[in-house]
Amino acid sequence: MGRVISITNQKGGVGKTTTVINIGSALKEIGKKVLLIDMDPQGGLAIGLGVSPELLEKSIYDVVIDDLDINEVIIKTESGLDLAPSNIDLCGAELELHNIDKGAFRLKNSIKNIANKYDYILIDSPPSLGIITINVLAAAKEVLIPIACEYYSLRSLRYLFDSISDIKKFNINRNLKILGIFFTFYDVRTLHSKEIVSEIKEALKGKNRVFNSIIRHTVRFKESPMIGRSILYYAPNNPSAIAYKNLAKEIEEVK
Repeated sequence: MGRVISITNQKGGVGKTTTVINIGSALKEIGKKVLLIDMDPQGGLAIGLGVSPELLEKSIYDVVIDDLDINEVIIKTESGLDLAPSNIDLCGAELELHNIDKGAFRLKNSIKNIANKYDYILIDSPPSLGIITINVLAAAKEVLIPIACEYYSLRSLRYLFDSISDIKKFNINRNLKILGIFFTFYDVRTLHSKEIVSEIKEALKGKNRVFNSIIRHTVRFKESPMIGRSILYYAPNNPSAIAYKNLAKEIEEVK
């Protein structure tokens, strides 16, 4: 059975969608079969991989709300990655899932029959801790946490740890584990980024894995979605592209 990893942080703007696309691409480059699932109503994965969310006839919304077979919404992108896309329809799921029996487990149930088809299933999460994110954490086996190099990161990280503890405590997913934490939006020109990395590493010492790969801030992340491809394709020699390749290798080494 493939590894099911959620890329989760309730704080917005930390690079979750960018991470899903680029780690997925890096894993594909080393021969892994990868499925990306978009659980963010903004549809960022589709946009970043050259798919128009507004033109979708079916999406992950139909899977979690109407119990549609997930195979019906999976599309093959130009990058070779399989994608279960989302769009603005998923906003309604935040309310509708509360009225569905065992609504927190709809995503988990939908991927049971496809988990063996993939080496990795990577799930993009919305910037919130509502029932859509609960669905993601219920379905995942591991949580990968991107942390932006900024002042409020440690505080938001504590909230996420509390939420993961609740997921386990209330038997939503007792086996959920934190795969690790890595840094994004690192600015090599500033002392602030270095201080944030040092502070968080010290706070997490002996508690959680902190990956060595650090993703630098680069304008290439804004440019690559314009051609619907990853930064690995658009700017393969960029330090952040190399860092994502290294991060994928680090993830592979964790068994």
